[in-house]
This record gives sequence, C-alpha cells and structure tokens, in this order.
Amino acid sequence: MAPSKSSKAAAAAAAAHNPLPDYNPFASGKPALAKPQRQKPTIVASGNSQKSNKPPPPVLAPGELPPPPPLFPAGYKTPLSLLQERCQKAGWDKPAVNPHKLAASGGAGELWTASVILRRKQPKTGETETVHMRPPAGPGGVSVEKPTAMEAKHFAAVYALFRFSNNLRLNLQLPPQTRGEWPAATSEHQPRPKVA
Repeated sequence: MAPSKSSKAAAAAAAAHNPLPDYNPFASGKPALAKPQRQKPTIVASGNSQKSNKPPPPVLAPGELPPPPPLFPAGYKTPLSLLQERCQKAGWDKPAVNPHKLAASGGAGELWTASVILRRKQPKTGETETVHMRPPAGPGGVSVEKPTAMEAKHFAAVYALFRFSNNLRLNLQLPPQTRGEWPAATSEHQPRPKVA
C-alpha cells in the first residue's frame, strides 16, 4: 500500500517545522569530536616496529661503571625468597640473614660469609624460640665464602633451606648457580661410617 499524498505532505510540513531534525533523545547533546589519527609504527624487514615504548639505556658518565649483572637469571626465585616462603608456611617469622666480612687472608680480596637467624613465638607460652644457622667454615662442600655480601646471603639461605626442609626437593626450584650446594649439603648430612 502506497502512502497517500496527504501523508507525504504532512511529513514534509512537520520536517520543515521541526527545528531539530536530527534530534536523538539518547545522545549526550554534545557534538561528536573527531578522534585524532594515531600514527602506525613502521615495520622493518625483521618484523619489529621502529617505534618502541622502552626508554633508551642511560648513558654512562666517563669513569662510571655499568651496573653489575643480576645474580640469578630471570624466572627463578632467589634462595632468600624461597627461605622466606618456607618460614612463613611453617609459622616462623621472616628470617634474618646477616652477612659477615671474613678476616683478610692471603688470598684474592675480601670474602664474605653469612648466618641465618630464625625466630618464632610460641602461641601457648609466649616465649620466643631462636635458631642460629651458620654454614661451617673451611674447605668443606657447604662453606659459604663468597666475594660479595649478597652472594653470601643467598648461599647461606640455601644452607638454611636445606637444614630447615631437607625432606623436600627444593633444589629443583633453586637457581642454577646454587643447585650444587644442595648435594654438597646432603653429603655432609649423611652419617659417616665409624672407624673401628
């Protein structure tokens, strides 16, 4: 059915009389702003874009040394964080790992060692239990004598982890540099045969 001439004329008259022909009751009332065009990064032959969000590495001043490389590769938990997690799960406070500078020997530079102190408050009595762990000194397999204090702290944490929970295979979670300490501590822990 075709619309009649009178309905077409009425619609045209209404459109001419309406001051807001594009009125939308759901619109915000503000005219839409054109979005700024974003520049696309150019893709080079390697497939990487030339535009990067990373800031350039800082320029070193003359005579300034670059920062040291990280002790452990990315993706591994440090021995200190593993020790803290184990202590928290067992109800102990955060362990205190204290580095100590060793007396200068006739060797190469200064050496550091570390000790670990674990504390826990007994809920019934309110007394505080304290356990001191210090790796043995000397040429043994588990001695912690390292060139930096941070290395000594981490290797002392490995020793404390072994003493604290040697029934677990935590050596699989340790970074590659410290995994060798676990078998050395295991061999030191084994009872030695008695010589008759």
